[in-house]
Amino acid sequence: MISTSAVIDLADAIVAAAIGSLADLGGPDVEQAFAYDLAHAASAVATARSLLDYGAKGDSEARIACVFTADVLHDLAGKILGREPLWGVAPGALDGASEFIAEYRDPEVIALLAESSGPLHLTDDMDMVRDTFRAFAQDVIDDYNATPHSGLPRYRDPVTLRKRYMTPTEAWEAWEADGGTVIQIDPEDAADLFRPYE
Repeated sequence: MISTSAVIDLADAIVAAAIGSLADLGGPDVEQAFAYDLAHAASAVATARSLLDYGAKGDSEARIACVFTADVLHDLAGKILGREPLWGVAPGALDGASEFIAEYRDPEVIALLAESSGPLHLTDDMDMVRDTFRAFAQDVIDDYNATPHSGLPRYRDPVTLRKRYMTPTEAWEAWEADGGTVIQIDPEDAADLFRPYE
């Protein structure tokens, strides 16, 4: 099977051909929708290439890089299919990557990514930045949730006995008291959702 680096090279060649085609057609002012699709494709391909170093650091890192790259290629295929002349490529330009796409877009392969997050490979300084940012973000969220908001219902404050708007926390508690149910996420798992990248 073709390597991750090789499929990214293939995608890069398609992006380069599309840039030439866009220039021949008069540029982004003339072909705005095409330029928009091309910009998204180019940024996704560049991001996939940036993951190659991360993918070389271990098995789970490699799986993340390959799954992301396969998703980028699948998205690119959807952009060029039926529009090959506009993109300046021949029909089947991504045929060489079809086996790679099939393997790494397999639901079972993708499901393996849900079992654990990839290692961050952060330096001690960057890990400190991550912890500092998390603490700052939590302070901002806590402050926001403790402040009454005019978009929420009014109620009588139990301390002052005056009517005021609810805070998000109070609105949430009232919703739960009325029978609303939530799915709880372990704080450690939730923290992983907001980690910075290396």
